[in-house]
Amino acid sequence: MNLEQQRSHALEVHQAGDLQQAEALYRAILRAAPHDGQAWHYLGVLRGQQGRPAEVVRCCEQAVRNGYAAAAVHRNLGLARLELGQDNAGLQALAEALRLNPADAELALDTAGLLSSRGREAEALAILRQACDATPGDDRLWTELAQLAAQLNDGELAESAFRQAAQLQPDEASCWLNLGSVQQMRGNNDSARRNYLQALSLKPGWDAACWALAQVISLQSDAELAQSIVSRASSVPGADSAPMQFAAAKLLHDAGQVEAAFGAYQAGNRLIRAGYDYAVEKDMATLSRLTEVMRQMPDVPAGQPDDAAPRPLFVVGLPRSGSTLLEQMLARHSAIDAGGEIVWLQRDVRDALRTAGLNYPDDQLKLSDAQCGAIRQRYGDALRARSKGGAIITDKLPANFLCLPLIRRLFPGALVLHARRDLLQTCWSCYRHLFTGRQQFAYELEELGRYATSVHAFMHAAQQRWPDHVLEVSYERLVEQPQRVLGEVLNRLGLHWEEQCLLPQNSTDVVLTASATQVRQGLARQPFAGAAAYRAYLQPLESALRLEASSRNTSSADQNV
Repeated sequence: MNLEQQRSHALEVHQAGDLQQAEALYRAILRAAPHDGQAWHYLGVLRGQQGRPAEVVRCCEQAVRNGYAAAAVHRNLGLARLELGQDNAGLQALAEALRLNPADAELALDTAGLLSSRGREAEALAILRQACDATPGDDRLWTELAQLAAQLNDGELAESAFRQAAQLQPDEASCWLNLGSVQQMRGNNDSARRNYLQALSLKPGWDAACWALAQVISLQSDAELAQSIVSRASSVPGADSAPMQFAAAKLLHDAGQVEAAFGAYQAGNRLIRAGYDYAVEKDMATLSRLTEVMRQMPDVPAGQPDDAAPRPLFVVGLPRSGSTLLEQMLARHSAIDAGGEIVWLQRDVRDALRTAGLNYPDDQLKLSDAQCGAIRQRYGDALRARSKGGAIITDKLPANFLCLPLIRRLFPGALVLHARRDLLQTCWSCYRHLFTGRQQFAYELEELGRYATSVHAFMHAAQQRWPDHVLEVSYERLVEQPQRVLGEVLNRLGLHWEEQCLLPQNSTDVVLTASATQVRQGLARQPFAGAAAYRAYLQPLESALRLEASSRNTSSADQNV
């Protein structure tokens, strides 16, 4: 047999699953033709099946050196390097595979996912753009591109890509739901309504689509449609669906039907709360220990690291406390971009602690300068991926207060804004919302009250500890005196006043939080005492707020004595 016939025979044996015989045949080929790059690659594939990534790298590199530079070689080389923890080299090999075969949609999706999981979202977006150009008929590529674009606050690209996916898969309900969602996030409720209805026409009774639709209709304006959602929530299987309960509750709340609305809110919250184990005492203990870490932390010299460009502006606090409105008003300033909720700081901090064998929160200040430098660099990459050219970019992940001591160390010149709202109103607003993320404290009134009080106590201690770097921003004051409140923030940032900051509803940014609709209403229609009508039902919450506040005041008095 000639070389090609030998190779084909060895490959047939390999594909039949006889790895031992296939290896013997490949080695025989390579003894006779040591520069046969294709045989080296096949041997590398076999080594991968045996779970030997280092050997895969050796064989694939031999294949490339001997002139066999097919896309599959670089793909296997990249995956093996990633398995060995060689991220940069692995991703570089995958990128080369895509350069050689840009129409490989699976490889593009895998590579983009790997890049995104490592915080390299801008590179992932570029790969997905190229893949969509090369394979425009693959709806999966358009969907992934749209989702990543939304995360990076590129609303125009997200909407365009979701529309393309829906056109490619017109019978797929999820495509229309996705398109409607990004349109709602951009403030186009009429278009969102049409596409939610299209999703429901393809998948009648779909609870996710019913919940989404409820956010843009009302019993007053769409009586028949809204009533059908309310009725479905009280029937089987709607009674066992949290999204259906929250959808009905929202519609009943808007119509002023307090008793029925609270019943649906309570049912939806109970369904979610029954699905996980949670002890609020554990979170409260973490906040107490975090307070001690903060108090024991040495002073940090003022200043901004040279590599922090754009500068981060942190907005923290409880959900539903006005952080989205605050971010959108600030982002109307020409020097500030809205970054949204950026998850990478918390992820990188926890990964670094785990790698170093350290515990959170007690050991977070024991991270080395090198580890902190790596976190700062990766976080800077995440900021730059979302930047539109502003000198400052917001990060409004509310729970970033859990990293506050490290934020002071990593970014000593950064301002931290504590978005604060009346606690009863904040908690009630949390209870009324179906969160997409993990907010385990939010689905039982007493737990919610205890957690919220602990967060506010921690943030009060942080403001006392770092008065020049932690600034409380009251939601009520922001709505009543927006120019004065924002002027204080801008002054801290060294920026001048710009009138467009008073028009958050004009922003075209994607708003990915539960406040997407509310923030589009502008300042004149922001809610204040939303809990007033429900006071008869909120006794567990009010009791928890009073008891925790009283306990903390007593403890503070004891310490002062």
